[in-house]
Amino acid sequence: MKKLVLAIALIVGAASFSFASSYNLNETAIDAAFNASEDITSTVEAELGIAAVVADGELSKTTYLVRAFFCGNFALHRSYMGTGGKGLLIYYLCIPVANSVALMVDFWGVIIKGDEFWNKYKDNPKFFAWNN
Repeated sequence: MKKLVLAIALIVGAASFSFASSYNLNETAIDAAFNASEDITSTVEAELGIAAVVADGELSKTTYLVRAFFCGNFALHRSYMGTGGKGLLIYYLCIPVANSVALMVDFWGVIIKGDEFWNKYKDNPKFFAWNN
C-alpha cells in the first residue's frame, strides 16, 4: 500500500512540474480581449427584470440573490436586507435542515414571485421571514 501511495504521489508531482514550466501568460493579449469584448450584463438584467444600477443606500435584488446563492449558509443575504442579530446567525449555523429550507425559500421565492416576496425581507427579524 505504501508503494502505491508513493507511486501516485510521484506521478502527480512529476505531472504538475512538467506542465507548469511551459505555461506563459500573455497579459497584452488578455487585456486586448477584454477591451474588445461586449458588455452584456445590462441586456441579461433587463431580460430577467433585475435592476442593474442601484442608488446609494438602496437595496439591490441582484446583490441579494448573489449573496443568497453563494453565501446563504452564513445568512449574509439576510444581513444585507437589515435582518441581523445573533439569534438569526445561530439558526443558520446550528440547524442545518431549517437553514437549507429557509435558504431555498429565500432564494427561489424571490426568483419566482419577485418584488412582493423580496419586500418581506426588509428589516424583518424573523427566521421564517416569508411567514406572516
